Amino acid sequence: MQIGMRGNPRTLDWLQPSYDLGYNVVTMAEFKERGIKTVIDETLEKIGDNPVYITFDLDSLDASIAPAVSNIEPGFTGFTIDEAKKLIQSVKNKNVIGGDVVCLMPTKDHKNNITSMLAASIMFEIISVIAYN
Repeated sequence: MQIGMRGNPRTLDWLQPSYDLGYNVVTMAEFKERGIKTVIDETLEKIGDNPVYITFDLDSLDASIAPAVSNIEPGFTGFTIDEAKKLIQSVKNKNVIGGDVVCLMPTKDHKNNITSMLAASIMFEIISVIAYN
């Protein structure tokens, strides 16, 4: 599953590599239209009992809460922290075997280190769903 893809596409087929690799893609626009519950339900159905590895891309968070990321997309709404946490927590009864948090740019962070703290919070959630099992 890839959930929350957004931004200015560089080509008309910008999602084709994801489809070619077999990902079920839910763009941010689709996520906002369908709602978190239906996306979570679809995700749980797709992953079944398979091992799950979570890669959380900080670029998927809204730029207003996570400004220090590699590919900031200020023109497109991203996840709120509540949405991100709900998505991660939704797999706590699944076979989560690992995870990572990517795209933090500490040199771009505010003096209060808000993006770094969000990255730590996201990693805590991933570790928690692993530990739950």
